[in-house]
Amino acid sequence: MVYECGLRARIVFTPLAFQPAMSDDTLCLPGLSPVEGLSVHARFDGGALSSDGGALALREVLRRTRIAALPASCLADRRAAWRVRHSYESMVRSRVLAIACGYEDCNDLDALRDDPVPGMACERSPDAALGLASQPTLSRLETLPGWRALARMGLGTIDFFC
Repeated sequence: MVYECGLRARIVFTPLAFQPAMSDDTLCLPGLSPVEGLSVHARFDGGALSSDGGALALREVLRRTRIAALPASCLADRRAAWRVRHSYESMVRSRVLAIACGYEDCNDLDALRDDPVPGMACERSPDAALGLASQPTLSRLETLPGWRALARMGLGTIDFFC
């Protein structure tokens, strides 16, 4: 499966068992982690454009540092388990990625929730049935923490960076 994105980047998905021979000289962005069992290769050889291609590189930073898990771990999840579609960590991850890509309002997530590149950056297959969390869901998340949870997030952030 091929999806065109990024600064003239083409994202190619192949099963992990099949690794194509590198026979051409096209520049490639190495080191991208697999998404749902498919390897990800970003190639810069043209095609349709998307300004969100850098989210895949940011995804690698979020995976390695697990910084999105920090605020999510400070929130007590009192939601009915059978109604939960998005974990707090996946919602924090999508919000962080949206802000980093220049989408400062939650309103933008309604348009991005079914876009394959932000979905891949949030560990979802490009053709996944469930998109990212919607604007109302993310707005509820942003207003959820009380002052104790915010204090735990602040102290956790200080510990993380120090």
